[in-house]
Amino acid sequence: MGKLIQMKVLISGMRGVGAETAKNLIMAGPGHVTIHDNSLVQTADLGSNFYLTNEDVGSRSRAQASLGKLRELNPYVKVEVHEGSLDEAFLGQFNVVCLTESDQTTISRVNNFCRSQTPPIGFISCESWGVGGYAFVDFGPEFTCFDKTGEETRSFIVSNITQENPGVVTVHDEKRHTFQDGDFVVFKEVQGMEEINDTPPRPIKFLGPYSFSIEDTSGYSAYSREGIVEQVKVPEKLSFKSWEESCLDPVVNEPLPVPDLGKFGRSEQLHILFRAIREFQTQKGELPALRSDEHAEEVLRIANEINADAKAKGGLCVEELETDVLRAVTKHVRAQITPIASFWGGVIAQEIVKFTGKYHPLYQWLHLEFTEIINPAGDHSPQNSRYDEQIAIIGNELQNKFLSMKTFLVGAGALGCEFLKLFALMGVACGDGQVVVTDDDSIEVSNLNRQFLFRKDMVGKSKSQCASEVAKTMNPNLNVVFKQDRVSQENEHIFNDEFWEQLDVVTNAVDNVNARLYVDGRCVWYERPLLESGTLGTKANVQVCLPHKTQSYGDTQDPPEESIPMCTLKNFPHAIEHCIEWSRDEFQGQFTEIPQEVNKYLDDPVRYLASLPSVGNTSVQRDKLEKIKGYIQLMHNPSMEECVKLAREKFQELFHNMIAQLLYNFPVDYKTKDGNLFWSGPKRAPHPLEFDPDDETHLNFVASCANLIAYNLGLEANRNKDQVREMAKSVQVKPFEPKKVHIQTEDSDAPQAGQDDEQVLSSLMEEMKIVDDQVKNNRLSPTEFEKDDDSNFHVDFVHNAANLRARNYRIQEAERQKAKMIAGKIIPAIATTTAMIAGLVMVEMYKLFIHEDVEKFRNSFINLALPLFVLSEPMPPLKTTTKDYDPILLGPVRAYPEGFSTWQKLVVEGPLTLQEFMQKLEAEHNLKVNIVSAGKTCLYNGYLPGNKHAGRLPKLLHELYVEISGQQFVPGRRHLAVEVSCESKEDMVDMAIPVIKYTF
Repeated sequence: MGKLIQMKVLISGMRGVGAETAKNLIMAGPGHVTIHDNSLVQTADLGSNFYLTNEDVGSRSRAQASLGKLRELNPYVKVEVHEGSLDEAFLGQFNVVCLTESDQTTISRVNNFCRSQTPPIGFISCESWGVGGYAFVDFGPEFTCFDKTGEETRSFIVSNITQENPGVVTVHDEKRHTFQDGDFVVFKEVQGMEEINDTPPRPIKFLGPYSFSIEDTSGYSAYSREGIVEQVKVPEKLSFKSWEESCLDPVVNEPLPVPDLGKFGRSEQLHILFRAIREFQTQKGELPALRSDEHAEEVLRIANEINADAKAKGGLCVEELETDVLRAVTKHVRAQITPIASFWGGVIAQEIVKFTGKYHPLYQWLHLEFTEIINPAGDHSPQNSRYDEQIAIIGNELQNKFLSMKTFLVGAGALGCEFLKLFALMGVACGDGQVVVTDDDSIEVSNLNRQFLFRKDMVGKSKSQCASEVAKTMNPNLNVVFKQDRVSQENEHIFNDEFWEQLDVVTNAVDNVNARLYVDGRCVWYERPLLESGTLGTKANVQVCLPHKTQSYGDTQDPPEESIPMCTLKNFPHAIEHCIEWSRDEFQGQFTEIPQEVNKYLDDPVRYLASLPSVGNTSVQRDKLEKIKGYIQLMHNPSMEECVKLAREKFQELFHNMIAQLLYNFPVDYKTKDGNLFWSGPKRAPHPLEFDPDDETHLNFVASCANLIAYNLGLEANRNKDQVREMAKSVQVKPFEPKKVHIQTEDSDAPQAGQDDEQVLSSLMEEMKIVDDQVKNNRLSPTEFEKDDDSNFHVDFVHNAANLRARNYRIQEAERQKAKMIAGKIIPAIATTTAMIAGLVMVEMYKLFIHEDVEKFRNSFINLALPLFVLSEPMPPLKTTTKDYDPILLGPVRAYPEGFSTWQKLVVEGPLTLQEFMQKLEAEHNLKVNIVSAGKTCLYNGYLPGNKHAGRLPKLLHELYVEISGQQFVPGRRHLAVEVSCESKEDMVDMAIPVIKYTF
């Protein structure tokens, strides 16, 4: 980050790619960004640069017209316009120069100058040419990448190291290691084979999920126990070719990337084509005209000459040019459309950031084309509108469909902002159509560096409302309706049948699996296409869900999030993440839940005490009452001195007494009944901390804890640490006295009460039946964890408490930002990734209205850090097929219809009684029904003894559902999803059938 905030960057060219790059980069936070484009704004530019308006057309340069909005994105970045030429005297001040909308001569000159500097200036060239484009990166002949992936290094517990060549390291079976071939690791705390500790990083070779090999260890001492192996980042030296050299020979170490798995060899084809386009541009002084057959044929002639010359000289060549594809790309190079510009703008902004040495830069080319979005049929004549360059590609008929589109955008966060921008520039719902966007969240400070439609004065306001209002400034014709309702079962009266059935397409922009699954389920039920996407830092994906043609989102399951066992959190942490989660739990218990419990107690002491036995064993009840009593005593005479006293005692309890008690129960040399050392493997022997008022972390814990208690009590904060230090010094704490208590060592252990818990609890219950008049009308102020306010002590407490616990267990401490990310459950999202992936999603939206063939669509997985680009055809839907033997039913199961998917339904028209419903399935489908259910409600079970449900048969099916479930139908809903267990009437074989849509 330190290198980034000092960086000075030049971006030349402010059509779509330049504007997107500048926007994404400014949000990342370099020190200085200069934009350059002297061309006057034209109407067509409004289709790709979202900061241009009708008033700018013909009156201002693209750079000047973009400047004001770009400056608003980040007040810490100096943004300027350069209106002169790109001469060497001017270029020398920058760290990175990025050229778009340029020509061969300028690119060569500027690149050669950048390489000649000491140190070299980073150079990037990128063009979004209609349905194709390229990116080229040159960071000089000697560039060092310090962190190839940007991933956090992981550490694992060693369980064995062999003495052989090569040595095999086995990690504890609690967790699989994540190392790969070529990773570097270091060892520490290994006993026995101690010569392996604290040595320079060594490479490893992957052997299996729990093992890997290192160097020859046959001469080392024998491994006995313990040890941690940790991945380390090793810098990598990269040597880049110049533009001129790389145009002739673009391959560096390995072949050109193959981003689209359905188009092997396409990168080489495009490289030759783009060289030919540059040559055409040099000869004619312009790019090929839009949709010009004459210019396209001339470019193909040049491409054939380049290919033949390369064959003769041994350069990059292909056996034969794919003329149809290359012709299609050439005919649209003058166009610039917003989804493809958004893609390249995300990629290039991230490449600029990589000049800091973090993440592996593009080495050196990326070529892509999206010819599937060309609509060859119909009228493509320009309309003198902002959509003309898009019309040249998709035609007027499809443009009119976009204007009339009815679409639903779920989420108005980082992705949602990008989609609204793209809708506005593409013309989606900018006629008689409509975009409905919903998000029940409000804008937070932490959103501002990645959700680019929001500004500081919007914090606390509705995301969907603010995003909609800003998007309309980009295109006043955008017909957008915002809602603040969660898309969920409880709001099906809002998002009802009529709402879903009138939609053309649904775009998901949510950040959690449950919301994705619900929206996906609605799209499957109503058979609507869903464009699903997500981001995580530099990683992103796109999934296209087409009714009956592809898998739905719910057909596959994301891996579950890693959970931390409770006993690990409470007593046996071995990673900083465990300590942060523990401290977050402490915050919730101390400053949120206990004050809430105090208030409940004060509301009605007798009732509260009567309900206490239901909350756990006597030990839990005693602990809760003691904490309530402590707060009530504090309420008699609240002061900062008393808050500091309680905070100092809290330090003693958490970081000394609890640890001392743990070691009393399990001394360092304690052995299990099997004779093994208790403190081994993932169990790290802790040591108690002695309070030191001059230790910054000790003092910060007490200060933050005391101020949070003060907030609960309604006192003013005390931010004078010297005063807090003096108060803490004067506190006398009781010496530790061990107790006979049971400590859980496994989650399966049942918690047990202490030996005197019942007696103490009984005394407390009796004592607390009456509340002192002095406090009975007072109430505490519980605090809810808020990660975005750095002055509220919330993150301070979690950060310092986590690091103190880490010291207890000799775990590496965490920086404040890491504690904030984990405790605040912040999902990493960056502007570069969201802009890039949103562009790819909208490329797929074009295809929805052009193609029936699923082979034309692409799912995507991208990791901008590596960088890795994988585009592949969507998978077909999962199908239910006949099984000769089902292990659950212990017999055959026949699919009806054979090979049905989740998209399919059997439709049964009503209204029908339950008996008529079952008879209809038997008559029309030869199915004998045994069980009928709807959701979680069983409507009929024919297996019950005495035909117990026979009385339900004469009742109307939908009325029976209301009667049994107690749930009314959403107003206007005239269907019910019914599932049945049935068998074939002919041979009594169990049948698997789709869900039934019963209408009434």
